[in-house]
Amino acid sequence: MLRIKVIWLALLTLSSLAAQTQAFQVDVFAPDVVILDPAESYVKTVAPITIRALIRSEKIPLTGVTVTLNGATVRKQSIEGSGINRFRYVLDFELPLRAGRNLIQIVARNEKSSSKPVTITVDYEGGGVHAIFAPNLSVLAIGVSRSKSSALKPKVATADAQAFAKLMATQKMEKGVFGNVEVKTLIDEEVTRDSVFENLKWLQSQNRSPQDVAILFLSGNLEVQYIDNSVYFLTSRHSPKSDLVYDSVKYSTFWEMLDSTEGPTLIFSDTCWENEGPKSILERLLSSFGKKSGNDSYLASADGTLRVLDEAAPYSVFTTALLEGLEGKADLELGGRKDQIIDTYELQTWMRWRIEDLTGGKQVPVIQVGPKRVQIFKLGSR
Repeated sequence: MLRIKVIWLALLTLSSLAAQTQAFQVDVFAPDVVILDPAESYVKTVAPITIRALIRSEKIPLTGVTVTLNGATVRKQSIEGSGINRFRYVLDFELPLRAGRNLIQIVARNEKSSSKPVTITVDYEGGGVHAIFAPNLSVLAIGVSRSKSSALKPKVATADAQAFAKLMATQKMEKGVFGNVEVKTLIDEEVTRDSVFENLKWLQSQNRSPQDVAILFLSGNLEVQYIDNSVYFLTSRHSPKSDLVYDSVKYSTFWEMLDSTEGPTLIFSDTCWENEGPKSILERLLSSFGKKSGNDSYLASADGTLRVLDEAAPYSVFTTALLEGLEGKADLELGGRKDQIIDTYELQTWMRWRIEDLTGGKQVPVIQVGPKRVQIFKLGSR
């Protein structure tokens, strides 16, 4: 009997040692996070703070880092590439705060494990716009009115993209909706297949938290490859004899690449057929890939036919309605007042009515928005 007890105790000891060894191995694999700024784990402040942290992984490459504020993800960043950054990475950004107590947690990941959460407690005693977490806004506007062989229809495509980018850039000067605002514009000869993919990757990477907003504005021409009925957005390299696969961008790619963003993505597509295209193919495309993604989509028309108000009009009807809406006409009265902020529901209501009104019902947009209202523009003096 004594011998059985001794064996049992020995087994328990071995089991405990094995568990400790396993835990130790996990700890060896896990990355660690060292907070450099703020210097203390508890801070009292009246202004947004800068978070600076050193993330280390001894033997296994880092893959990413996640920051949460009061339990909500506010930043999710991938660590890619090669070299020292995969093993020692410095995270550095400014974080707006909510009024009162803020619990900030940082968790790093490598290819095998995750770090233990590192927590910073911040009592924020300030007020105003910094008391609300401000998401980031990233905008990519693409417009092609000319290819290497000829002018394309509509001739206003470049002006459309420039006007939209200019208007969205005013949000850098406003307070109340977005923290950081970045706007990029690609026009005419700048628009190649490679540059489009490069900038789509940029837009995708900018949207790092569920609150961040990414917007793509696309203005130009479409062409159909009748082998498989694929639709392509024409770049500046297009010519009548060019191969669409190598010189242009498959239309569905814009939705597919932006489907993996962390926060909401809006796609405004002010496009039309370079030559006569199949009727209603755009509406079918949107129903096939648009509904599968979380993107809010605003297409100029179902049949690919665009109109301008007259020969002297600076923009297409779609862009005219979009700019008017963002400049204030889409700000609907709620409870007897306007809130000076344009969201996706207000914008879709305005654009459906305005485009049909401007064209006498000859151009009908195809608009698909998700169940969540997304604020995208704050009105103010410029």
